[in-house]
Amino acid sequence: MQGTRCFAAFLRLTPVCFDYMDGLSQAERDELLDVRARVTALGFTLSPATREGILQLVNSNPALQRHREAMLRGPLAMGLRYHSIRMAKAVLKDAQSVAMMQQTRAGLGYVPRDVRPFPW
Repeated sequence: MQGTRCFAAFLRLTPVCFDYMDGLSQAERDELLDVRARVTALGFTLSPATREGILQLVNSNPALQRHREAMLRGPLAMGLRYHSIRMAKAVLKDAQSVAMMQQTRAGLGYVPRDVRPFPW
């Protein structure tokens, strides 16, 4: 079960998820991986009942709600670290995009992460 759970949850993990999970305790990490594995497993059978099950699980599970909140607000919500290299290069070459990015960052209470965790 452990291997299946990790495989199912890993299917949708991205660098931003790794950064989020790095700040969790082992119990919180296990809870999040379990619920992500259940959501992924439910997604293998497409029917109205499984769709409703996924929606109910996603909207009611505290671990997924905390994860969603962290992804939408705060330091994990933005930063060139979480974009593809192609997108980051395009943004940095465009003067208007750079100006808008600087304006947005000036109003934040934190510094977004721009360094890639590992090369892609």
